[in-house]
Amino acid sequence: MKLSIVAAAAALALAPTTTAWRIYLYNWEGGNKDGGYHTNSGPGGKGERCHTIGNLNNKVSSIQWYSKNSETSPTSQCDVTFYNSAGCKDRLAGPYRANFFVDADYLGINNKITTYKTRCWPM
Repeated sequence: MKLSIVAAAAALALAPTTTAWRIYLYNWEGGNKDGGYHTNSGPGGKGERCHTIGNLNNKVSSIQWYSKNSETSPTSQCDVTFYNSAGCKDRLAGPYRANFFVDADYLGINNKITTYKTRCWPM
């Protein structure tokens, strides 16, 4: 039994990553990390998609973005663009291709994000 668990864990560790991008949107107003967060990830390949952020609508104060499915040998690259309206209308900022972790105020979009669009392509 222990051997099969170890084998399964090893196989999982060696399996390729299935997501090409990952985003974390935080509500850290007043320096309080209890304001909630939104996280999402998506597949690689080619295409774009608009995403909603649920209860963090117009409450995002920090953003963490990962644009590739692997740092060592990526197969996909993605960018992210932020919008002020439903359906990814009224662009606020972006597209951003590189990984980053930033205060939304630095980008001039603190508490303004309603939706975001991801766009990916194979490398």
